Amino acid sequence: MTTIATSIEYEQLIKRAKDATLLGTSISLLHWDQEVMMPKNGIGFRADQIALTSRMYHEMCIDPKINDLLCMCEEDSELVGDPTSDSAANIREIRHAYDRATKLPTSLVEEEAKLSSHGQSAWAEARKNNDFSEFQPWLEKIVALLQQKAECYGWASGGEPWDALAEDYEPGCTAAKWVG
Repeated sequence: MTTIATSIEYEQLIKRAKDATLLGTSISLLHWDQEVMMPKNGIGFRADQIALTSRMYHEMCIDPKINDLLCMCEEDSELVGDPTSDSAANIREIRHAYDRATKLPTSLVEEEAKLSSHGQSAWAEARKNNDFSEFQPWLEKIVALLQQKAECYGWASGGEPWDALAEDYEPGCTAAKWVG
């Protein structure tokens, strides 16, 4: 038997989404500080901070309780009956984000966060020194990790790994559409 959501379940879903967003924006602040204010020798500790908070953020985003709340809300015609309503849009977006997040292992998310932090620092140093070779090993690691991430997401038949990654920035965008 399907349980229909009440406003309480919807409010719980939105609260969880807001809490995750708060943590996500805190991660963004850590990145900003790394690029603007952080002393050069702080990169190791900052990368660990970003990796830890990214893991916590990912765990919040893939909590099975979110799926339970989504399922209840998706069955409630008062919430999703009008596809242009705020509640229907919120539920669609949270579902999309949840489904994508659950495809990624937490270890990969944590590794990407740490690698991105170190890579950004290496890029800034390489650019300052006009020496790409300082950044090249980091770039190679980042590309390899993004290839793993694309594999986790998967992509449509006839598509390519780029499509899987572009979905986070421009849903529905594909390389074929972009070039075509």
